[in-house]
Amino acid sequence: MSTTVATGGFAVRDFADSDYGGLIALHRRDDPTFHWDAADLRRFDRRSGGLVRRVAEDRVAEGRRSHLIGSGMLTAIGRGAPPQRYKLNLVVDPARRRRGVGGALCAALESAALDRGASHLRGEAQETNAAALAFLAKRGFVELSRSWESVLDVAAFDPARFAGAEGRLAAAGIAITTLADELVDAGSEHAIEAVRRAVHDLEVVSERDEPSPDPPGPGTAYEAYVRCTLEDPNLLPDGFFLARDHTKDGAPLAGLSYLFAAEKQSGVLKQGFTGVLPEYTRAKRRSSSTRCTAPCPGGPRRRTRAATPRSASPDPSRGTGTGRRSRCPGGGVTPRRPP
Repeated sequence: MSTTVATGGFAVRDFADSDYGGLIALHRRDDPTFHWDAADLRRFDRRSGGLVRRVAEDRVAEGRRSHLIGSGMLTAIGRGAPPQRYKLNLVVDPARRRRGVGGALCAALESAALDRGASHLRGEAQETNAAALAFLAKRGFVELSRSWESVLDVAAFDPARFAGAEGRLAAAGIAITTLADELVDAGSEHAIEAVRRAVHDLEVVSERDEPSPDPPGPGTAYEAYVRCTLEDPNLLPDGFFLARDHTKDGAPLAGLSYLFAAEKQSGVLKQGFTGVLPEYTRAKRRSSSTRCTAPCPGGPRRRTRAATPRSASPDPSRGTGTGRRSRCPGGGVTPRRPP
């Protein structure tokens, strides 16, 4: 375990398994509504490939137990982004801010990113958080994109405008099914694996059109997709919708859209990725990206967060399909450190 002693009575060191309890306490001091526990964080870490954590520990007087006053996390942006791009997340105890803790953690994670061959490092901050924006700007980050929140109150939603949509698809040879039904119908382990791989391949192709500040990358590896999506305990297999084209041999998949249950938030669903292969989209390009957000009062809710790059110029290499997805909570300005 490496340790860097910093000024101000604290030290930055590698994260240890015994730190999960202290990390939860730190998050709750920062945000009293933080609802994850140590088991949730451990599960998140197991699913997140390439994750690096560093913590800042208070060096208190002899005979008193030290405690965490800051934490930083480095993860690969993943999905369709090139592998050399990483995301930075920091949290500092409100009582210890503006004392160099965040800067020391940021420096430690920048070093870890460079050791991994990073070309870009990205952070996020709410646009109303002037201190966080100034912190990032001071360290060379520049604004790259913005995101906003949207919430659908399912109980108040009127589906009348979509009446007959499934019938029109059926008339065109497109059938809507679910991952749950597909896996039951598959039967054998070999057939189940084939369904999972077909779903993965569909998302990799359709996500190339997802609006993103990143150039297209190789897509999510199958093993990572299984770990982070198909085996996510909050994924709803009966809310994982698939479109099959029965006008073609083998009835290949044409599109997908899926939902997650929001952890420990009863009545709230999170929108996952929605994608359609380029050959099934309308002639006019239409695409958007969705991310998760906070619930609204009353009834079941479906949560999304939309994100749009600063530049509206389409990149032809990203295809002509449509893509929508949900991401982790955050939002606001997404700065990037230039190469």
